[in-house]
Amino acid sequence: MKNGKFLIQPLTHKSKHIIEGIIATNRLNMWASIPGEGKSLVATALGYSIPYEAPFLNTNTTGGNVMFLDSENRYDILRGRAIKIKNGYEKDGYTMKGEVDFQHYSGFLLDDKATWKPIEAEIKALEPSLIVIDHLACFHHQDEDREKSMKRVTIAIEELMAIKSSSVLVLHHFNKSEGSFFKRLRGSSALYAKTDVACEVRTLSKTNDGLLEKVGLIFQPRKDVTPAPCRIKIEEGQDWIQLVHDGAFVPLDDAKLDRITHDIYHTFLDDKDTKKVTDVKDILAGRASERETRDCLYELHEKRGLLNLSRMGKGGEYHYCLANPPKPCPWCMKI
Repeated sequence: MKNGKFLIQPLTHKSKHIIEGIIATNRLNMWASIPGEGKSLVATALGYSIPYEAPFLNTNTTGGNVMFLDSENRYDILRGRAIKIKNGYEKDGYTMKGEVDFQHYSGFLLDDKATWKPIEAEIKALEPSLIVIDHLACFHHQDEDREKSMKRVTIAIEELMAIKSSSVLVLHHFNKSEGSFFKRLRGSSALYAKTDVACEVRTLSKTNDGLLEKVGLIFQPRKDVTPAPCRIKIEEGQDWIQLVHDGAFVPLDDAKLDRITHDIYHTFLDDKDTKKVTDVKDILAGRASERETRDCLYELHEKRGLLNLSRMGKGGEYHYCLANPPKPCPWCMKI
């Protein structure tokens, strides 16, 4: 098509989303984190929002059936979580209009066609709008650091999607704890290149007994709509779980510095004392270099206005203290 026509030709097909900006229709979507950050919990809640046709984080869903391929979680944990999430949606008055199918330790491998028959038959019967793979490394025997090997996996995922035009949400892991999303992502660039929506999941806070309390979703710039990072509050009763959109926040790109900056601010919230750089460095106990410590303090002072910097007497050392009045932590909203 000549350039003039290309620019003025009306669009006959626009990309669609099962959940706007979060899950693209008939496309590969990926969530990644280090283990234990809350991917599986949030993905399960997302998966159930579809058959319940309930909004997920204030965003409407299109409805449909969902299949979970899970080789990551214990069956009792998986079942208990699913029941609580179902009860949470029903507590809000939603009724289940679609179906959810869990394939737990199914023996299915993306790179081994001999294992496909039962899953393929189930997909044809269920016609899932979304297939959640938790987590990717459990479903292939390829070397994730080799591009050629991972291309086999991505081709297999595309074949899986093509059976009934399903979307796929892959839960994946990071190799490193610092750097940008792409640098930390486990494996070659082949998987990332194929995704329409990529998202990092980070734990922002836990309860005193270690349960997840707030989780952040940090969407990466991709091929379509890129939502702002959002904070999720996990509300849990004896027999129900609900995930509530808790507002937007601005994380640091480098996950290590993000976590350290958050922890530094909480040391000020906890004891309210003024501190020198050396005091903060001692509190961190070797977790950060002096340069990293200063960068984090600069973020809190200059960029976010959470700390004030003052000098203790003429010619004295500089000290940091809480801004007056103290502001809530932008990561977990505690004060």
